[in-house]
Amino acid sequence: MKSSVWWSKFNSHNRLARRLCTPLTAALFGWLGWVLICSFWLERCEEKLPLLPLDTVPVAFGTFSIDYMQIEDTTRIVSPHMGGSSYLYVGHDENIEEAWSLLRFDNFSALPDPLDSIESLRLQIYALVPLTNDTTLEVSVLLLDAPGLARWDEDSLKLEDFDFSAYQLTEIARFNCAAQDTYSIDLPDTVIRHWRNTNNANHGIVLRQSNTSPSLGYFYSGETNMPPFLEVTYQASGVAVTKAIAVSADIALLKYRSSVANVSGRNLISGGLAGYTFMKFKVEDLITDPNLFIASAQLHLSLDTNLTRRYSRSQIIYLSLLDSSDWNDPAYAPNTSSYDLRQTITTTDTAVVLKIPITIQRFTSSYHKNFGVALWASPSNVSPALLGFHAANSEQVQYRPHLEILVMKEE
Repeated sequence: MKSSVWWSKFNSHNRLARRLCTPLTAALFGWLGWVLICSFWLERCEEKLPLLPLDTVPVAFGTFSIDYMQIEDTTRIVSPHMGGSSYLYVGHDENIEEAWSLLRFDNFSALPDPLDSIESLRLQIYALVPLTNDTTLEVSVLLLDAPGLARWDEDSLKLEDFDFSAYQLTEIARFNCAAQDTYSIDLPDTVIRHWRNTNNANHGIVLRQSNTSPSLGYFYSGETNMPPFLEVTYQASGVAVTKAIAVSADIALLKYRSSVANVSGRNLISGGLAGYTFMKFKVEDLITDPNLFIASAQLHLSLDTNLTRRYSRSQIIYLSLLDSSDWNDPAYAPNTSSYDLRQTITTTDTAVVLKIPITIQRFTSSYHKNFGVALWASPSNVSPALLGFHAANSEQVQYRPHLEILVMKEE
C-alpha cells in the first residue's frame, strides 16, 4: 500500500514536470542562459572592443556629369538576317513600306510517288493579333518561280539580296486576316506536282498584302511550336489519307520607309531594321584615377515619341561593349551572348535611365579600352518596332543624352 501511495505521488509529480519541461520551455530556458553568458562576456571585454568615432567617414564620395558635348553617338543601319525569327510579317504602315514572308516546303517523302489522287491541299498558318487594327489585312499567296535561279536560303538571305523582278509570281490563293486564329487556305493541288518536278527549283510561296489600306499582320514561323504546314489529303487504296508537310524554311523581309532612317538628331534601335545605336562617353577626360570605385552611373536617354513605334508592346534593349573596329564596321552585328545590360522599355516610357556602373568601371580602371558601347534589340523574335532617341545633336537640347556618375574612394 505504501509503495502504491509513493508511486502515485511520484507519478503525479512527474506528470507536472513533463508539462513544464516541454521542448518550448526547454528552448526558452536555453536561450535565456546564452543571453546571460553573452552579457557577462561582453561586460568583461568592453574595454577591448574598438570604437569607431562617429565623426570619421572612411570613404569619400564625388560626382561627375558627362553632358552631350562629351558624348559621341551615331546609328548603324545593317540589313538583318530574318530567318531565325519566330514571326512572319505581312503588310505595311507608316514605318514599314512593305513586309512580306517567304515559305518553302521541301519534304514530300511521306507522300506516294506518283501522287495522282489529291483531294485537297491546304496551307495552315496561325495568325496573331494584328499589329495594326485599322483594316482587315488581305493576303495573297503567290507561287514563286525562277528558272535557273538558285533557291533562297533563310540563313543567308537579306532584304537587298531578294529581287521580286527576278521571279515569276502567280497568285494561287487569297485570304482575309482580321483576328488571332488558325487560317486554312485552299491551294491548287498542282502545286505539289510542280514542286516535285525535279526540273523546277522549288522557291516556295510568298505571302504579300493585296489591299492598299495600311495594315500589318504577323504569323508564327517554323521556329515556333505552331509552325505553318501543308495539309495534303489524297486517296490510297480507296481510303482518304491526310498528311502534314512541315515548312522547311521561312523568312520575313521588312522594307522600312527611307524617311525612318534619316531623321536628323535621332538615334534608332530596331531589331527588324537592324538599327544599332553607338555611344562613346569621354569619361577618361574627367575620371583619371583608376582606383575610384564607380558606385553609380546612370545614362539618361529621352525617347522621341513621334519616331518611336512600339506596336503596344514592351521592348527589350541590350548594351554591350564595342571593340576597336566595330564603330566603322558597316556589317556590325552584336554578340548576343555577351552584354552588360538588359532592360525593358514599356509602352508608356518617354525617358529611359540605363544603370551602367560596371561598364564605366571597365573604362576608368582600364579593364577594357573605351571604344564605346552599342545599344541594340535582340535579332531573334524580330519585331518591326522602332525606338527613336534624341541624339547628342538633337535640336531640343533638354532631351539630349547625359551621364551622371557617383564615385567612391577609401580615405
